[in-house]
Amino acid sequence: MITINQLTKVVGLGLLLTSLTVLNTEAGDNASLLKDLVEKGIITQVESAALLEESNEANNDKLPNWVSSLTLNEDLLLRRLVKEDVLRKKAATDDMLPWMEKLNRNSDFPVALNQEQEKSRNQSWLAQGKFLLNMRYRYEYADERTKNVSHANTLRTRLGYQTPMIGGFQALAELEDVRIIGNEDNYNQSGGIGPADRTVIADVKDTELNRGWLSYTTQEGTLFKVGRQLITLDKGRFLGSVGWRQNEQTHDAISLTTAPWEDTKLFYSYIDRVNRIFSNEHPDGNFDSQSHLINLSYSGLPAGKLTTYAYLLDFGNSLPNSTHTYGGSLTGTKPATEEIELNYHAEFAWQTDAGDSPLDYDTEYYHLALGSSYERFTLTGGYEVLGTDNGVGFKTPLATLHAFNGFADAFLTTPGDGLRDIYIKADQKLPWDWKLGVAWHDFESEGNGADLGQEWDAVLSKKIDKNWSFLIKAAAYDGAGSSYADRDKVWAVFQYIY
Repeated sequence: MITINQLTKVVGLGLLLTSLTVLNTEAGDNASLLKDLVEKGIITQVESAALLEESNEANNDKLPNWVSSLTLNEDLLLRRLVKEDVLRKKAATDDMLPWMEKLNRNSDFPVALNQEQEKSRNQSWLAQGKFLLNMRYRYEYADERTKNVSHANTLRTRLGYQTPMIGGFQALAELEDVRIIGNEDNYNQSGGIGPADRTVIADVKDTELNRGWLSYTTQEGTLFKVGRQLITLDKGRFLGSVGWRQNEQTHDAISLTTAPWEDTKLFYSYIDRVNRIFSNEHPDGNFDSQSHLINLSYSGLPAGKLTTYAYLLDFGNSLPNSTHTYGGSLTGTKPATEEIELNYHAEFAWQTDAGDSPLDYDTEYYHLALGSSYERFTLTGGYEVLGTDNGVGFKTPLATLHAFNGFADAFLTTPGDGLRDIYIKADQKLPWDWKLGVAWHDFESEGNGADLGQEWDAVLSKKIDKNWSFLIKAAAYDGAGSSYADRDKVWAVFQYIY
């Protein structure tokens, strides 16, 4: 007697070979197929005869009886639906168990249950989520000529959990802890924390809730998120997480991400509070906010991605940083030759004071960049201007500032006379997953063209494996005058991400 397990095997092969036509073919066609299966060694002659007999007995307009015991899953894998008592009976009367073992060993046959799918199906709700672990050790050397040298050894640990998506809902909670290894007096943590005569290294000892949010995703793909979250827009020039510092910048906010039209992405957020890179004990630790962010991008243009934005910042405890910024950018790549690719970026923004700001100004921002890539090498040149009006420079209080205007962080606050940054960057991918980057900056005042110094930057990084990475970084800023003192910085970073 032919078992259901055997029939399942044959049917599964027929599905692969004939795209389900075997289920309604004539007897002659069935005989031909069964003959091929015998010749290939898939089934025996005895099994073939039994199958052919059942096929001949069935009505031409009716599926064989055994088909009703089979189902097709959405992944087109056949499932064995055999009652326990039937299985025991078949195993006692037929040589069923060896057949089952043979079937499960046959990796080319799709009828056997997908082990990974079954494992996931049987996992607990907790196990289906994602555990988060991020550990980053960093040594930082900072020497600003008007102050004593600082040395900071810090370890940042993030531990969290992200639930699986259930009915469109998902949640995440993540704790962050920054520890100082060794003497805490070896550097100035800023804000009156640590020796005031040492150079500032803004890695503050702290333990806090880094992220904690609840989200809902509609069937159309619109994402709603509420809670403490990361917000990074357009590489962080105006809105970023400041990921370089050990304590990350997060936002207590409501956000919406959707695609109202083809090739279009719309982001909106209302920010209630900005949790900055400093601890709650720091005088500038947080911004009380009533801010609105709007960012709309369109990627369907031949020239590249077009982005427009309006960032309406209103801070109750940092009035001078309350600003309205409106702007747009065009970013794209084009092949110059078969081997060389051009990349470009053009951006303009306009900013004015807002809310209860005591300032009165109206100024602009420009950024032009052009680069080329050849194989593993990229060269980029750019001209960035943060304007000035009425003695006030263009403000970027929520930016990832370390990524712009030099690694030495000489211009975390835009000078009152504004800033011009002419830069050249070169990046080279090296063997064994090493990467090398070098940059040069020339700084000038936008208001009067005064020299503000030059800077050299370099970074060497390596991805060790899927979890571990290593980085060495250095910056040398040659300042101009006492207001912009020379400074050197060096970093060594080891990071583990699970």
